[in-house]
Amino acid sequence: MKSKLEKGEYKSYTKKERLLFGGNLTPDQVLFKGYTLAWYDLLKDSGRVAKRTLWGYKSYIDIYLVPYLGEMSFADLNKSTFDRFVSWAKKQQYRKKPIGNETTNKIFVPLKMICNVALEIQECSDGVSVRFPGNGPH
Repeated sequence: MKSKLEKGEYKSYTKKERLLFGGNLTPDQVLFKGYTLAWYDLLKDSGRVAKRTLWGYKSYIDIYLVPYLGEMSFADLNKSTFDRFVSWAKKQQYRKKPIGNETTNKIFVPLKMICNVALEIQECSDGVSVRFPGNGPH
């Protein structure tokens, strides 16, 4: 299957975006926390997302994603990691109640966006299709 790069479908990222996201680094060299916070700042500054949506993303990042995935590299992210994350997240209390499936699904919205942008930038900077371990084909 051809990559987005080979099909000419990738986004044109600026040099600043590629450097900020570690475009010249391998997935095992990029920590989730630093990358995610940089991703959020760029998304916020872009004006493409409503403030309420940004607030939701930031909450999920601060309450769930960074506490569990923050010190992991992108090379550590795979199905097993995400399964353990869901198990951990469901044990967390929000307003003295465990979170439900709907919240868990909402947490995966920014998580998927973060991972997809990481993949696209890796493709742009390398000129080849690189999949982080555990992520399906694109």
